[in-house]
Amino acid sequence: MCTHQLSSSLNPGINIKDNVYFEFGVMQVCARSGEEAVMKKSVITADFETKETVPAVFPSRHTVERMKKAESGKSAGKQWFNMAAPELTTELKNDLKALQLRNAIDPKQHYKANDSKELPKYFQIPEKEAH
Repeated sequence: MCTHQLSSSLNPGINIKDNVYFEFGVMQVCARSGEEAVMKKSVITADFETKETVPAVFPSRHTVERMKKAESGKSAGKQWFNMAAPELTTELKNDLKALQLRNAIDPKQHYKANDSKELPKYFQIPEKEAH
C-alpha cells in the first residue's frame, strides 16, 4: 500500500460537523436550513418508486398555452386593462335589463341603440362615494 502526501493543501474554511457554511458576523447560513424549502419543490417524493412516469418539472408549451387561454376568458383583455367579469347576481341582471329597456321607460329621450339582445359579459358599475 502506497501513501502519497500532498505538498500543499487547500483549507476552504468549511466546518462540516457544525453544518455552517458561511458566517457573517451574527448571521449564519446553515446547510440544513434551506433543505426543507428545496424539498417542497422537488419532484422526488416518498411515493416516487410507485409512479409510472417521472413528473414534469416544468409545464409543457401546450399546457402553458392551455392555461393562458383559460386565464384570458376571465378578463376583457390587456386593451381593457384586464377588466374582470363580475358575478351576475339577480340584482345585477335586473339592472342590466332595465338599462336595455330604457327606451321604453322614457320614449321622448333619445338613447343609442343596443348592440345586442344578450347581457354583456364584462362591465363595471360605478359607485358614488359620499364625501
